[in-house]
Amino acid sequence: MFLLLGLSLFCPRPSFASTSDPGGPDGESSQSAGAQQKSTSELLTDLVSDNKPNRLYAARALKQQLVHAQRAVAHGREGSLARDMALSNLDELEARLPEQCVRALDAPNIVAPAAEMLALLGVKDALPTIVAARAKETRKGVIRRLEAAEALLAGAQTGG
Repeated sequence: MFLLLGLSLFCPRPSFASTSDPGGPDGESSQSAGAQQKSTSELLTDLVSDNKPNRLYAARALKQQLVHAQRAVAHGREGSLARDMALSNLDELEARLPEQCVRALDAPNIVAPAAEMLALLGVKDALPTIVAARAKETRKGVIRRLEAAEALLAGAQTGG
């Protein structure tokens, strides 16, 4: 109800959808069902799976996790919860990701992201594998990304 110059005007209330609606038969809302994120273990498994879209999604998600964790560790405040969580995630990725990335270099649609993750992790032992993958590759964009990863690893190997 609005009071305007002594006159009261009645306005109908707008009808909004209920936010407490469960959405699905199992009580899960339809918005959160599509936004579920996979765990790091599931992504590592998908990285070497036979399902091409899952491989590509896993490669992108793992690379994003790696970059975010490295940035948070490098720029985070010492002792902060966000930095500690990023450090924990980075430790897990450093322990488990290199082996999966080396295996993933044989999959055609994720050669470049796998090589980039190996370069970001600084896995110097993967340099010959990346060079071999570059020799087999014919796509210019992928070759450029492989060469950049190779240069990053070669620079890390010489201490530069």
